[in-house]
Amino acid sequence: MKGIDRSKELIKLLEELRSWESINLPIVNTSSGYQLMFYFFKTYIIYEEEIRLKNIYYSLPYSEKTLRLLLRELENDGWIEMSKKKKDARFKDVKVENKLLIAMNAWLKKIELTFSLRN
Repeated sequence: MKGIDRSKELIKLLEELRSWESINLPIVNTSSGYQLMFYFFKTYIIYEEEIRLKNIYYSLPYSEKTLRLLLRELENDGWIEMSKKKKDARFKDVKVENKLLIAMNAWLKKIELTFSLRN
């Protein structure tokens, strides 16, 4: 019975986290949007790499059209900036704006508070 209770608790914690994400992070209400945000966070925080448009297209299992729409929404809302330097649009760099960096840090704190403090 204890294992089932722990599973219920974890599901509730995950639901709490997802609810927070849908309020505080952009475009996470779809699987494509969530995976794009996670890609930004992973690339920027873990790998400390520049984010390139072509790598987004190759790394995520969504059409370029879907990803372009999400990226345009993020850019229009001031979360990212797309470089205008390259002739071939696939080789553009994606700059994470301060607004998104703040959201990333808040997200990491929320994960820590949600899971690590409730053992």
